[in-house]
Amino acid sequence: MFIFYARFVLLLGSVCFAHATAASHLESPSLARQEQSLPCAQQGVRGFIQVQDASNRGSGPLGLVAQAFTDGGLLTITVDNECDHIYKEPMQVMLHHHCDSNKPFTVETLNSLDTTVRDVGAVVGFDSTNNFGTRSWRGANYAWIAQTGFVPRGPAQSVVNTYINHVRSDAEGTIWTLQDGPGGPLLVPSWVNTDGSIAPRVTLAYIPRTGALAITDDVQGFAWKMGDVQVVKFKFLPLE
Repeated sequence: MFIFYARFVLLLGSVCFAHATAASHLESPSLARQEQSLPCAQQGVRGFIQVQDASNRGSGPLGLVAQAFTDGGLLTITVDNECDHIYKEPMQVMLHHHCDSNKPFTVETLNSLDTTVRDVGAVVGFDSTNNFGTRSWRGANYAWIAQTGFVPRGPAQSVVNTYINHVRSDAEGTIWTLQDGPGGPLLVPSWVNTDGSIAPRVTLAYIPRTGALAITDDVQGFAWKMGDVQVVKFKFLPLE
């Protein structure tokens, strides 16, 4: 019970609000053309993840996924923070994707500030179930985007992750696919329920108040738990 409470306090404890970074922070001259298609090479393709607004707010790119973490060990984005005014460096990643675009793969971090676990995965929230698309007294189901140990495709497993001091938690890691999007490829998450079924709806979300990223099966219900929530998408920016 103490661990659950500590997770909730650490995640929501920040009172700082993120604001949009300058355009020069969102695009790098070293990035390849946005419309290029990716080779289907299992050895991996390197690049960055750009977080874009997918709601009706019209704010466009919000930043890149950063090397640094929130206070609770969750992945965040490269925006200046009103408390420390520090610009976070972007995270470089490698996609271990397949020629079959429908086959989920892992995303490996290459320059993270934490090298103990390297996959970009999703860690089940303390008041969520492991079954997305189902309803319970806990309300919306969700999982935090964090770095995790390797988890093969399938239901969540208990693994070490960066969420709250490397406590073992249920997480999934082989959840990403590449889909064509306007101007370039998108990294799209999925979720496997405990019975092996694929969740019918998984949405990426950003919480401006804490800087955390998550996936959820119910945006409105997730906002009821967390406050302001912004629907986002992950655009992959491959290196030349």
